[in-house]
Amino acid sequence: MYCVRFTVVFLLCLPAIGWPTMEHPDSAVRLLQGIPAPAKNLSRRNYARYALISTQARWLAGENLTGDTLSDVALAYYSTHTKDFVRVHKAYYYAAKIADRRHQPEIAMSLLLNSRQAL
Repeated sequence: MYCVRFTVVFLLCLPAIGWPTMEHPDSAVRLLQGIPAPAKNLSRRNYARYALISTQARWLAGENLTGDTLSDVALAYYSTHTKDFVRVHKAYYYAAKIADRRHQPEIAMSLLLNSRQAL
């Protein structure tokens, strides 16, 4: 159990300095997938952080996210529960990118405009 908690803390803190999500997204995806039942075992805040980091890593790794729901989890949390503008904007940004891939340009544009209004 200690090992799992250390892995969760490790993964949720490291993106603050830009690793591993940006430089090694495929490694980040594998590490994140190793967290057992994140929706059940993480606090709401940490699950939102997990969802955002996972979405970012999977996007940068080139995965098809058109059926993704983690971006929705991150957006729902960060658009209402925090003033951390970096995470708010990342949540909107990735949700907009995914909406665009789903051929929903109006939704994508709306998400980007909401991101701008969050400033």
